[in-house]
Amino acid sequence: MTLEITSLDIQPKVGQSGVPYAIINCTFRVFDDPYLHNMCMADASEYGRSTPIDDIDRFEHWLEHSWELGAGYEGLKGAWIIKDPIWKYIEKFDTFWFREWVSDGPITRAIYAELAHYCRTGELPAVYRSTDEGVVVRHLKTLNMYWD
Repeated sequence: MTLEITSLDIQPKVGQSGVPYAIINCTFRVFDDPYLHNMCMADASEYGRSTPIDDIDRFEHWLEHSWELGAGYEGLKGAWIIKDPIWKYIEKFDTFWFREWVSDGPITRAIYAELAHYCRTGELPAVYRSTDEGVVVRHLKTLNMYWD
C-alpha cells in the first residue's frame, strides 16, 4: 500500500432549498511511489502546463499530409495556465488535504463507501483494472467534479 488515507470525514447535509450535499475532508499520504506522489503534487499546484496550437488550419494540414514519426509539428508551444488545485499539499506533514462540497447522490455515496472501506482496511472492496492507489486518487478527482 503506497497511499494511506490518514483522515476521512464526510458530513452529509441538506441545503435551505432541500438539496442534499456533503462536505468531505480527506487527508492522505503517498509514500514509496514517486510517480503517484509527483502526480498528486501536480494536482496540488495552482499552475498547469498546456500545449496550445498556433494555427488550427496549418495543424490539420500537417496531420493530414505531412505527419511523420520523427518530426513534430513546429507550431506547438508550451504555456502555463492557472487552475484550481484539487487538493492542497501540507509540506510539514507530507500530506495532501482534499476538502470539497459535493452534491450528494448515488454516485457520490458509492464513492464515499469505497473510500471509507479503503480507509479502514487499506484495500478497495471491488476489483478494478488498476492499482487501488490509482483508483482512490481517481475517486477523489471524481468527487471534485461533483461540487455543489
